[in-house]
Amino acid sequence: MDSTELGESEVFTHLTQALYEYGEQVRDMYRRKLLDADARASGKLINSVKAFVANRGIEFEVFLELEDYWKYVEQGIQPAGKYGNPGWKAYPFILKWIQVKPVLPTPNKKTGKLPTEKQLAFLITRKIVNKGIDRRPLLADSIETVNRYYMKELEEAIQKDFDTYAISVLNEAGKIVKI
Repeated sequence: MDSTELGESEVFTHLTQALYEYGEQVRDMYRRKLLDADARASGKLINSVKAFVANRGIEFEVFLELEDYWKYVEQGIQPAGKYGNPGWKAYPFILKWIQVKPVLPTPNKKTGKLPTEKQLAFLITRKIVNKGIDRRPLLADSIETVNRYYMKELEEAIQKDFDTYAISVLNEAGKIVKI
């Protein structure tokens, strides 16, 4: 096979495999951090995380597929009037969250009665609207952690692919003689 017959998928086999493994490492680390931070109600976010590698010629990208609300966990929510605060639109999602995750309400200080699920959703939503939610950069931390030890693996994969390609080019040019 000469170098003109080598497709990108054959030239970059080691890099492609290393990037898939990298994506899986980030996915697994993110899931672990979500669990450690008790950032799960239904488990929907944790179970939705999938890693993909896209290849366009010599350009590679690693993608994570996540539930849309991941950004609210990651970046938090600013108080009302700031960009990114969903305001009262969050109410139905908060109500659903209360139904999925057993939230234990505290009794009203004056009456001693427990709020209903709808009342509790209203109270939580009002607090989010007024005070926001603190950010928990679990995905950014996961990427940083995996990058610390995985960049060496990616460098080695690129070197292996370069060596394979260089040998095929030299072989085609008759610069390598097998003995």
